[in-house]
Amino acid sequence: MASSSCLPPGNKFRPTDVDLIAHYLHNKVFGLPLSSDIVKDCDLYGSQEPWEIWKFYKGEKGEDLYIFTPLKKTSSKGKRICRKFGSGAWYGEDAAQEIQDNRVIGYKKSFRYENKGSEHDGEWIMHEYTLLGQDQFVLCRIRRNYQLIRKRHLGKKRKCHEVEHTDENHQSNKCFKVRNEQGTEYEAMPPVNDHDFTKDAEANLTLTEALFPGFGTK
Repeated sequence: MASSSCLPPGNKFRPTDVDLIAHYLHNKVFGLPLSSDIVKDCDLYGSQEPWEIWKFYKGEKGEDLYIFTPLKKTSSKGKRICRKFGSGAWYGEDAAQEIQDNRVIGYKKSFRYENKGSEHDGEWIMHEYTLLGQDQFVLCRIRRNYQLIRKRHLGKKRKCHEVEHTDENHQSNKCFKVRNEQGTEYEAMPPVNDHDFTKDAEANLTLTEALFPGFGTK
């Protein structure tokens, strides 16, 4: 991951697309030594959920996870890739983009995590790097979709505020039943503060006393 302990203090892992394909993925595919273990081995098309993998590798806010993962085909003779991931799946967002270093050396494709009904739906983004002419391993960069997470958080806060405001209006519009001296019941709006309108006499107050507390007292 970007803040791995294999990096000197104060350094961040910020590889270019060419770095990821020409060095890391190339060396992984052909069994050559890697300069660091910053890119982890993990199955991104297995039973684990993205947040479980993020937690396991101690993903940090604002950073990315870099992972080598094998591709899985839907059938032994087919070319289609199975994109299922945990209880959801990776869905492509664009066509494959060529990555060039004087010539085409590989491809980059963007995916988003979809899991309808889950609170994590859309909250994960993956960039998949493929080496030209090879499909045994791919290198994936995973990051959280913080823009969507913030948008959902603000939406929940706004909805909560609206519910509280509605409850306050409902309370302020409640009517109380009072009884006049002849025993007839009337509905009256409460005073400014509900606590000023006690339940002690429980409908034994006169209409005048209920609407004008203290009226007639010396």
